[in-house]
Amino acid sequence: MMVKELGRTGVFLPEVGIGTWDYHAGSSALRRGLQAGALFIDTAESYGTEEVIGEALKGLRDRVFVATKVSPENFRRARLRASVDASLRRLGIETTDLLQLHQLNPAIPIQETMGHWQTSWMRGK
Repeated sequence: MMVKELGRTGVFLPEVGIGTWDYHAGSSALRRGLQAGALFIDTAESYGTEEVIGEALKGLRDRVFVATKVSPENFRRARLRASVDASLRRLGIETTDLLQLHQLNPAIPIQETMGHWQTSWMRGK
């Protein structure tokens, strides 16, 4: 499997992956792709694909790099953690390898979103 560094983070991810925006083929097709070596999977809470991805990941999670995204309406401190927890439940995993903010939300200061991230999840790590 070919991997590539994510920026200069020291984190490596597979070069071949599967994007799931507007995906409707079900978990067996995804699973075949993962088994064939497409070991990076990209989703978002807004895609509606996290549950089917969770099915496809069963027994393969330790080999697959999973990225998901938080929707802009959930960038506020009060909603961010619940949004991430719901994504993890739908995916059937304990952690995601890459969590992204799906797009800009000018109504919510990035300091509010990232301040919550740093104080809630990164402290003590």
